[in-house]
Amino acid sequence: MCTSAANEQAGEGYSSMYQDRQHKRLTEIDRINGAVVEQAKSYGVATPYNSLIVDLIHAIEGTYDEENC
Repeated sequence: MCTSAANEQAGEGYSSMYQDRQHKRLTEIDRINGAVVEQAKSYGVATPYNSLIVDLIHAIEGTYDEENC
């Protein structure tokens, strides 16, 4: 498959986290960025951006019940 065809097909879908958000499902953020944060902690390394992303996604997930009222 040539690069331009792959780029065209990639634009037709949505990421799994986007789909989770649209359907108000919990995302895999803890298994992705959360794993980076936890592994870095075990080495004494700060990962402020990954930590922020995890916190922001958790905040969004925390609104699911409120939105369904």
